[in-house]
Amino acid sequence: MALVFLTVAARFLAATLTGYERALAREETLRDAGAAIVAAPDRAKIYEAALGAALRLVGKGGPNVRAGLAKGSEEEMVVLASAGYRAEEIMGYGLDVRNLPAGKLARLLEGRSVGGEDATADIVLRSSLGLTPKPRPFFMVPLLVEDKLGGLIVVASDAALPEDIKEGLETLAFQVSLALEARAHAESAFERRSGERLRALVSNVLDVIIVVAPNGNLTYLSPSVERILGYTPEDLLGTNGFDLVRPDDLETAQRFFGEVISSGPEDHGLMEVRLLHRDGSWRYAEITASNRTDDERVGGVIVTVRDITERKKAEEELSRLASFPRLNPNPVIEMDLAGNLTYCNPAAMEKFPDLEEKGTVHPVLDDLEDAISMLALGEETFLGDEVAVGSAHYHRVVSLSSGNALIRLYLTDITERKELEDQLSRRVFRDGLTGLPNRALLMNRLDHALERARGTEEARPDRDPAHVAVLFVDLDRFKAVNDSLGHEAGNDLLKGVAGRLEGAVRPGDTVARLAADEFVVILEDAPGVEEATRAADRLLDALREPFLLDGRETFVTASIGIALSALRAPARGRRRRWTCCARPTLRCTARRAPVAAAWYTRKRWGHAPWNACAWSTISGARWRTPPGVASSSTTSPSSILPPARSRASRPCCVGATMSSGTSRPPSSCLWRKRWGSSYH
Repeated sequence: MALVFLTVAARFLAATLTGYERALAREETLRDAGAAIVAAPDRAKIYEAALGAALRLVGKGGPNVRAGLAKGSEEEMVVLASAGYRAEEIMGYGLDVRNLPAGKLARLLEGRSVGGEDATADIVLRSSLGLTPKPRPFFMVPLLVEDKLGGLIVVASDAALPEDIKEGLETLAFQVSLALEARAHAESAFERRSGERLRALVSNVLDVIIVVAPNGNLTYLSPSVERILGYTPEDLLGTNGFDLVRPDDLETAQRFFGEVISSGPEDHGLMEVRLLHRDGSWRYAEITASNRTDDERVGGVIVTVRDITERKKAEEELSRLASFPRLNPNPVIEMDLAGNLTYCNPAAMEKFPDLEEKGTVHPVLDDLEDAISMLALGEETFLGDEVAVGSAHYHRVVSLSSGNALIRLYLTDITERKELEDQLSRRVFRDGLTGLPNRALLMNRLDHALERARGTEEARPDRDPAHVAVLFVDLDRFKAVNDSLGHEAGNDLLKGVAGRLEGAVRPGDTVARLAADEFVVILEDAPGVEEATRAADRLLDALREPFLLDGRETFVTASIGIALSALRAPARGRRRRWTCCARPTLRCTARRAPVAAAWYTRKRWGHAPWNACAWSTISGARWRTPPGVASSSTTSPSSILPPARSRASRPCCVGATMSSGTSRPPSSCLWRKRWGSSYH
């Protein structure tokens, strides 16, 4: 959750700051334009300043951007000034705005801007601007002089224009309109004073312009006061300006105003105060002031008020984010690229008290080189992994900040989650009684062993192929234990057998419980059949000692079947091949799963197949002639059946074919007998 909060907060802050930066740039352009327009000695300079500001507002709006300013009446307007792409080509062009669609003309007459992409509707205008009459983006902003349409500012481009320039162009047109109107008044003797006062106010038309008398009363407010504070100018005229200041800021505001009154006409620096909005809320404002009490045209202090509420919210958000690491209950660590710790929040110091002492060798800071390299290349904004510190586990998120000069780590304790995952894994992949791998985990490890063996064979084809041996262990007469001693004793026996089997195999080999009394052992890197049979001997030896069940010594025997992989080179086919064997001389190939292959019953021993046997009854067998005996010599079944029937004989999987209709090998076919030092 901490990571999600940081990501959302960072994105929100970035969007806020980006929008704020764009707004600042737009305000700066309009302020400069307003100053240039007010200072312009003639109309030509007003036009030049206006069109230059229009192009700056568009910025990178697209190729072939052109701006023009037309003056005249509704019947005929003439382009008097132009700037931008091939500007000289449209100078002097005339246009009749009455040819525009009625809806667009009505908007212009109402003082509203018009924009869009419409060649047929704007063919006259586009032709006058030297642009091909085809759909292209444009904005038209009216110039209203004494509430009448007296001109147009038109910006057009071959590509889409930024939507957020519309408000800026409207403000620019308003500034030009005021300047033109003020100049018209200034040229008339009876309106000269009003015109000059308007020039003094229009330079900051985006902000609230207020004239404050020396006693603090408000003698003039620009219309923008309603947008910022919710009051109309008439609501506040004649009231004392300090009544709008928050009490906490009143002393500072009065001291600032006193310094302005006692000084000369120079501008004074910024002051931040909170002003009362009509809805009862407080708005943050940035104030500048200029003493014009000696100017009879003004007769007071000109105060410029800028709304900075959104900026203050962004600053407060930054402050909250800066305090987040300190208040975060999870460890937060910061260090430079040299590995020197620059910050650890209280949670980090509490959980890792030896962090400063161990430095980069601490497990929390270990193995960060690859992550830092990826982050420095810009491939990711943050990376996460898991680290263990003692018995605790943490999710670690790494990010770079401050121009890739600092490394920040955010850690979340996931120890409890890891324990739950381990418990779930044990339930899914472990036998609940013995704790051994179950069938699912057995098959997974078997697949892994086979792939590993195949990879070894393909990488080293000159060496003897690696083998995977599967030993199927089936306890004899387990049902008798359950029936005579009870299921609790049977469970104890299974747990004891599992422990002995695990103790009889090599590290890395797998012992799994397949069914009630059936176990499977996977031997990796088995050199051949001999090693598999030796492993089977070790398993049988481990089970030879009695088990103490319910105070009684109980002996068990087991039948073991062996399946040995025989991997082939890729050129010979990639199908798995298994050899079933009871000893090195008895084998066959089975293209089927290895555990089933250990039970696979259709084998050929020498040149004679095993005879079919009835269920649980041996009907016949052929015995391989021992070395040194004539090959034509055979051994009568009567000499081997009695020991084979003995349940005390040591078991092994031997081949047998089932009579028609049977689907499972009889247990009486799964025996071997040690005679002397050799297996038969």
